[in-house]
Amino acid sequence: MKKLEEYVRSIPDFPEPGIIFRDITTILQDPDGLHLAIDGILRDLEGVDFDVVVGPESRGFIFGVPVAYALHKGFVPVRKKGKLPCKTVAMEYELEYGSAVIEMHADSIKPGQKVVIVDDLIATGGTTEAMIRLIENLGGEVRFLSQVTDFVTDGEQGESRRIKALVINGSQVLEAETVVLAIGHSARDTFETLLARGIPMEPKAFAVGLRVQHSQTLINESQYGMKECGELGPASYKLTWKASDERGVYSFCMCPGGYVVNASSEPGRLAVNGMSYHDRAGENANSAIIVTVTPEDFCGMETGAGTDRGCEAPGDAMAGIRFQRRLEETAFCLGKGNIPIQLYGDFKEGRVSEGFGGVNPAFRGGYAFANLRELFPEPLSRAFMEGMEGFGTMIRGFDRPDAILAGIESRTSSPVRIPRDQGMESPVKGIFPCGEGAGYAGGITSAAMDGIKTAEEIIRRYSPLRPSRTVAKT
Repeated sequence: MKKLEEYVRSIPDFPEPGIIFRDITTILQDPDGLHLAIDGILRDLEGVDFDVVVGPESRGFIFGVPVAYALHKGFVPVRKKGKLPCKTVAMEYELEYGSAVIEMHADSIKPGQKVVIVDDLIATGGTTEAMIRLIENLGGEVRFLSQVTDFVTDGEQGESRRIKALVINGSQVLEAETVVLAIGHSARDTFETLLARGIPMEPKAFAVGLRVQHSQTLINESQYGMKECGELGPASYKLTWKASDERGVYSFCMCPGGYVVNASSEPGRLAVNGMSYHDRAGENANSAIIVTVTPEDFCGMETGAGTDRGCEAPGDAMAGIRFQRRLEETAFCLGKGNIPIQLYGDFKEGRVSEGFGGVNPAFRGGYAFANLRELFPEPLSRAFMEGMEGFGTMIRGFDRPDAILAGIESRTSSPVRIPRDQGMESPVKGIFPCGEGAGYAGGITSAAMDGIKTAEEIIRRYSPLRPSRTVAKT
């Protein structure tokens, strides 16, 4: 099946010279394209708590109404000026080629209602911005482009404290007595803010490594005994090994028929990840092969070109993040801003590769040959090679010398844990650390399970379940 963007037709110089018009009628007239569009929006809204769908004239009607219908929500139309019969509120906004006015019925949004806006695409964003202002004027709430930037607690550090409020986007104060802190494992700015506010954190073990690419047919032959797998789909694998120094070495986030991508998030630092498109039709399989590191490693290992210091003190909560950053800075320097890569045989010999072998590169983002042995502390390189050789006994050819390595995979799980008690609560009362970033999960499923446990604990406190009573009648 095609990707959604492949259905969109681009029309130059329409409706004005210099404008490229994105025509979505080609999506609507194709059954597969239409299903792909609507189903994609429904997937994005899974688990989202809202009351009503709002859509602008006219293409927001096309996509918004089936979404509202499928989720059993109301739909509020936003129309051009003069098209609505009752009392309206209006907002003017800028287009790429002029200005326009949109209106909503004044009674269409009730105070406090949570709104999802559905449109076909965003050009300048003017229509969406105008709709947000209209909804807020009517008392609705739109939490779009919102970021928690600070935490307000009562009491002083060292005392018994409780959460009082969150600061949103640096200015808006949102009062809260219960906060589920379900941040991501790379929410470094949030970790720094938590530390500054004296909310307890501690370093934890995680893992770092390299992405390894093989041809997908090699993996298929090992797992299924045939190169082309038809209805079975491209084969995957999960591998583990214990190195001679007792470190764990294992595959992580394996991507059948996938690509290695530049997933950097900070200037001057580089990290990689893997991905597959929905059809998993890429030529290569890739997975991170990662090695466990502990808080003891964060302080004692030299990591190449990085500049961040190691540990400030025993138990330094940010030591793991500084360790990650040193590795990512080294990766950036080795690739000169591109993904640094090397063939496995050359990695073992510590030399820069000069070309590819039988495995063709599959990357999203620029890449450059480099000596990845300069990226890792030597104990990690040794453990990585032991793991690769061990995996070669499980999947024939896994340790082939022309397998392509790319670095660095440094964001496997959180390097920080936010302590909580048996009731899932931080020492700062009212904060419930949850999921990957808090250090209690290592992936999508385990994070979801931890979220369920956290929700059940909050429900137990605020709306305790009472045992049913049987009333005997005589």
